[in-house]
Amino acid sequence: MDESTEDSPLLSRLALELLGALVVLGFGITVAMGALEHPVAWSDQGPQAGTLPFWLGVIAILASLGIAGQALAQRRVLAAQGVLGRQAALRIGRFLLPIVALVALAVPLGLYLTMALYLAGMLLWQGHGWKAALLTAAAAVLFSWFAFEHWFMLPLPKGPIEAWLGLY
Repeated sequence: MDESTEDSPLLSRLALELLGALVVLGFGITVAMGALEHPVAWSDQGPQAGTLPFWLGVIAILASLGIAGQALAQRRVLAAQGVLGRQAALRIGRFLLPIVALVALAVPLGLYLTMALYLAGMLLWQGHGWKAALLTAAAAVLFSWFAFEHWFMLPLPKGPIEAWLGLY
């Protein structure tokens, strides 16, 4: 049995279609506007640097209008279809919110400390003990530090803890 039918839906198919159209529209506008920073024309050598991205942006804008038009034409049917129930939304939130926190904290705390907090927190949340969580987080951070800093010579963002330890 599908969970979206077990509980009241939070999101209708119509809302999802319109949200998708809005995302595609934003992408198309961004691409087209970015292309306008370069010449959008045809020269003796062929198309200028902004021509292809500009027209791809225009195509994305037109596709978004098509998506929205189709959704609005079928709004009665699509509004009645629930695609996201409360239980599914909670599962998505439990997965997505820690990742958002990881991304938000990576700049002020540094990627290594943030990675350790994320891994330890997720393992504890899933019912693993402190020992397993701390060992796994420490092993992953140490491996990542050696791999990126020494083997690949590609430094990752560091925060105040790494500066305090002299690991810059």
